[in-house]
Amino acid sequence: MLKALAKSFPLLALFTVSASNAALLTSDFEDMSEGFAGTSFTNNGITYSEMAPFDNTYEEGVIDTFGSSVPNSNVLLMGGFGPTPGPSFSLNSFSTMTLTFSGLIANSIGLDVITGYNNLNTPALLLDVMFQGNVVGSTSLQFPSPAGFYRSDRLSFSGAQFDSVRLYSSDTNAYLGAAFDNVSVNIAEISEPLTFSLLSLGLAGIAFSRRKTS
Repeated sequence: MLKALAKSFPLLALFTVSASNAALLTSDFEDMSEGFAGTSFTNNGITYSEMAPFDNTYEEGVIDTFGSSVPNSNVLLMGGFGPTPGPSFSLNSFSTMTLTFSGLIANSIGLDVITGYNNLNTPALLLDVMFQGNVVGSTSLQFPSPAGFYRSDRLSFSGAQFDSVRLYSSDTNAYLGAAFDNVSVNIAEISEPLTFSLLSLGLAGIAFSRRKTS
């Protein structure tokens, strides 16, 4: 129905494109240069910010090339170690990181977590999904003790709509060597009530413009 109306009233196309298809944002850092460092950056529609190791000495994310079990794959790790050029890998301890999606609303997220150098009593990795600053869901990743070198786990969440994600260690004073890769975020469709509200605004605008020209 919305698409048919959009054909009759071209201005309504602005209100129907977002409602017709959900989108999948994927971020694997392969289009970024090894050695990149920044306190905030956007890769393929996903913005990474508030990145910090546990001692907060280098509050930035760094791109490094991991050459252990996934040859020549770029990953995101916390600042503190300068990447060695080529397929080598160093980990700093992870504390916090925030993800946002250019103002869009998501309904699921998944990311690979690569850990190493972890000993007994390794902290858990916690994930909160937020909507307008409030936590609307959470999940966590517990690591075996000892976690050992270079294991990869998938951390995923679905079941609520959210506009940001916060990742953090369960103990920001303890060592959690972690890097991140293959982040995927499913952007939710606009709900029908919101779609028809936008449609009503579009129709009202058309009626007003016709009234002005007559």
